[in-house]
Amino acid sequence: MPRPIIYEKREKLSELAGPLRDRGIDAEIDVLSGTTPLQITRLVSSGAHDLVVRGAKGRGSRRKQGVGTTAIRLLRECPYPVLLVAPGVSPSYSQVMACVDTSSDELVDAVLNDRVVTAATRLIRCYQSQLSIVHAWSIYGEEFLLMRTKDIHFQDLTARVRNRSEEKFYEFLQAHGRIVSGQSAFIRKGRPAIRIPAFATEKKVDWIVMGAISRSWLSGMLLGSTAERVLSQIGCSVLVIKPGSLVSPVNGSHVTRLKSVA
Repeated sequence: MPRPIIYEKREKLSELAGPLRDRGIDAEIDVLSGTTPLQITRLVSSGAHDLVVRGAKGRGSRRKQGVGTTAIRLLRECPYPVLLVAPGVSPSYSQVMACVDTSSDELVDAVLNDRVVTAATRLIRCYQSQLSIVHAWSIYGEEFLLMRTKDIHFQDLTARVRNRSEEKFYEFLQAHGRIVSGQSAFIRKGRPAIRIPAFATEKKVDWIVMGAISRSWLSGMLLGSTAERVLSQIGCSVLVIKPGSLVSPVNGSHVTRLKSVA
């Protein structure tokens, strides 16, 4: 009679946990029954964990690019930070990219920006990596304005938005003790969903750190649409940071601490 699958799963987990325990790391194992995003979110929402680590894409994933469907669901539902490790990559991360949105005056964005840079800074210290802090700015309704506005007026608007974006970006860098340098800080014109993946490819980024929150606050939408579009295009590992107080759509539990990564 075949052994129950739960025992086989436990044995495999024990094999994975063995080397960690040999190094003095307290590694517990458990086998959960049910869909992965739902069960993981319920487990971490109990307050016993600060970070979820998962493969970005399973072997049987139908997605050709970006992260897998299960990972996206986990990001949507889990209010804690999630680290998605790209398959087949070296654990030596030489290029780390921190994505910030300094154009917003919202407190939630300021909190996310701080936590993104803090987490990225800890990563580069751990792996002796090079950090790039990136902000992408754009003009809301640019395509419509191009059709309705005279060229000289649009150029003036573009210059004003660019100057304001650069001013706020540099203020943010200086507040975090960062020197404004083309070697470590980059500001790009264009939609983040386009510019971030392009920058990651250009600089051969190994690890992206970004914040994510839905503006709609709808149940099951803790991951913003811009973040989803970015994740659908990248091929590297990514650490997604959430704000410090969210309500999980899975069980309605509040999350107020992110001490391990921010």
